Amino acid sequence: MAIQCPPNDRFYYICTQLSERLEKQQTAYKEELQNVRAKVKACPDCASVFDGDKLRLSNNPKEKPEDPDISELQKQ
Repeated sequence: MAIQCPPNDRFYYICTQLSERLEKQQTAYKEELQNVRAKVKACPDCASVFDGDKLRLSNNPKEKPEDPDISELQKQ
């Protein structure tokens, strides 16, 4: 015979389980973010995206050479 827990105990158990799961996910995502940042910083072409640990937003993105096909399509 299964023991019936009062509703409050069930709520506490569910909240505890969800909190533990959330904490594990947050830790995993933080580690993954650090791995991605490390890879981006290691790339000479991408390293300028970060200023320390903060993302740097550029007002003047590098201009890409125009693709003649795209330019022609835009004119149409």
